[in-house]
Amino acid sequence: MRWHSFHIERRRVVGQGASCHNGPSRLANINGACKLRQMLTLDTLCAEMATSGRHITRRGARDWWSKGLLPHPLRRGLGQGLGTETFWTDSRVLCQAQVTYDLLAQYARTDFALLSLWLLGFPIPLAAVRRIYNALITRALRAVHGRPGQTPEDILGGIANKTAILQAKNGSMPVDARQTLSDLVLEVLGIVYGLDDEPELEELADLWREVAPYLNPNASGGREFASGNGPHDGIVIVLKFVKDTASLPIQHRVMRSATDSELMRARRLVLVASGHIRRMMMVNQKNLEPWLYRLTIAIGHRAVPILVATLRNETIRHQIARSLLEVARAARRSNYKPI
Repeated sequence: MRWHSFHIERRRVVGQGASCHNGPSRLANINGACKLRQMLTLDTLCAEMATSGRHITRRGARDWWSKGLLPHPLRRGLGQGLGTETFWTDSRVLCQAQVTYDLLAQYARTDFALLSLWLLGFPIPLAAVRRIYNALITRALRAVHGRPGQTPEDILGGIANKTAILQAKNGSMPVDARQTLSDLVLEVLGIVYGLDDEPELEELADLWREVAPYLNPNASGGREFASGNGPHDGIVIVLKFVKDTASLPIQHRVMRSATDSELMRARRLVLVASGHIRRMMMVNQKNLEPWLYRLTIAIGHRAVPILVATLRNETIRHQIARSLLEVARAARRSNYKPI
């Protein structure tokens, strides 16, 4: 089954075949690896989980769906005096339960598991997704703005100095270049955390030109950066993008107002990107699947707020659509056969 075909919208079926495998890498084996059934009862869910090496009680399952980790089940009466039966009709519930178990076993954080399940295409309430992203961004901002006795500039300055010192240890960087790198990192962090509303991007590009040869002295073009003849306009474009779209205050504002369709569109792009990565790598070895699985989560956790902000620009939205079409055409021309 194709890697990216697992990450699909609610209207499509997820996977076929045997239940998820046991073993240390089983988290990655969600790639089309769960049984399909017309109806799944709570007792059957617990039994199937135990069979796959993931033990969960009826009470534990109830706790999961009360937190949104599983869809809320249906109930039906079994007859007079026989009680009720709890069940699901969504064929993905067993696979979602198995992935939930593995996520909690590795990370032990409900919010992380919820967001990861949503990024992988499972049905998670979008209100919860929006809340989690806002909480993550707020936490990141408080790490700089909420420390008593320290100004944000002091905190970011310490990070910038450590970055420059670490980079200097990895190569021969003069003291003045190290200070320049520290200044550059501090300015970039100021943009990311919204401390500088009007950064002098051209001056930052000059700083980048000074330190670029020491960051990668063997790269072609490094000396051109140093001599001032290189195409360092690219760093201006990147920094302007960060200021206008990717800074944490911008992300916070965007996610508070993000609509359901904007969230779903951003997730769809993340899933398409992970699918294309798999296709380009021509992955057919199971030992690479865990990396791809985690890559989807890692990209999505960071990219969705930025994508929501970016896609509000109609011009960029059309450019992305054209790029995706070009990638799809190139894949067809290469006679790639999905795995």
